Amino acid sequence: MVKNSNVKMEEDKQKIIQELIKNSRESPNNIAKKLGFSRQKAWKYVKELEKEGKIWGYTAVTDRSDNNILFFALIKQRIPYLDNASQIIGNIKNNNSDKLGINLIGLYYTNGGYDGVCIFEASDLKEAKKYLGYMMKEYSEQLISIDLLESVFPMIHFTKPNPKLEKLKEFSINL
Repeated sequence: MVKNSNVKMEEDKQKIIQELIKNSRESPNNIAKKLGFSRQKAWKYVKELEKEGKIWGYTAVTDRSDNNILFFALIKQRIPYLDNASQIIGNIKNNNSDKLGINLIGLYYTNGGYDGVCIFEASDLKEAKKYLGYMMKEYSEQLISIDLLESVFPMIHFTKPNPKLEKLKEFSINL
């Protein structure tokens, strides 16, 4: 039985997305070769995925070991994100995070023990704590608490295994 053309098209688009997740710099021409598509089909689907908002952008996965430290703020709220999401995003767009010396990587609404996760980079723990202090002050009516986690060593980052995985031994305890 022949698949519905819309179903086949969505499957092919997912294959393209998977290839771009593996390597965001991969050209549609190379993706077409890998997947057995025509160049035109790959280009067309990439453009459609961008237009549909399924591809938001492209990024490089970098070694952050000599730069800022990655932190995770686990957030508990009194009210749902929907009620203050535009305020939070507005503050981000106004570069409040830059003024505080942090690089905001992501802000996620979550289900479970926490209502949200904020992922950011800071030069050190002191700067990260300053940022959390700012968040608690700025959103005091909405927030219950924020717990801070510091990333010690990335084993996999944006689907990429760390090429320096042997350095993980430095964090192990040999008894």
